Amino acid sequence: MHCSNPLALYNMYKLECAGSFYQSNYRILLATNPRSPSSNEDDFMAIGSQDDALLELEKQLNRLHRSIRIAIQDYLKPMEGKRHRTLQENQKAVNQIQKLLERYGLRIQCPECGTPSILRVSPRKNAVDGVFVFDHKVNGKRTFHGGRTTLPLMRLVEKPARSAK
Repeated sequence: MHCSNPLALYNMYKLECAGSFYQSNYRILLATNPRSPSSNEDDFMAIGSQDDALLELEKQLNRLHRSIRIAIQDYLKPMEGKRHRTLQENQKAVNQIQKLLERYGLRIQCPECGTPSILRVSPRKNAVDGVFVFDHKVNGKRTFHGGRTTLPLMRLVEKPARSAK
């Protein structure tokens, strides 16, 4: 990334994945006002330059968020198709995954309908260690899709905005 503004600030970010640090070289360029605040007139930024700076920052944050999503998805990939021995262990694992996803504003895409969902483990009579289900709303009604006994394919998507009640 090339920066012509010598006053720009760089901030290094580390992504915490499941209790360990995933070292990365993500950088966010925080645009600063290149004008010197030597007089009151110089303290004002033109609306156009402010909009440009915020647009550039938003683009960079979107790229960073996409990189985070991909990094988490790559981290979760080896877990797909696996399970623990008990319902409680499966629930604990899913709770840890959901905490991580919540922290970064992500959901798992339901493979049945494509809706962003929360992964849960539900007890079932025929599965002592529970089944993995996708909890989400379809047409305004809470729905559970899935029912596999192993961790499903986890394609991460953005968490949808909350709907007005």
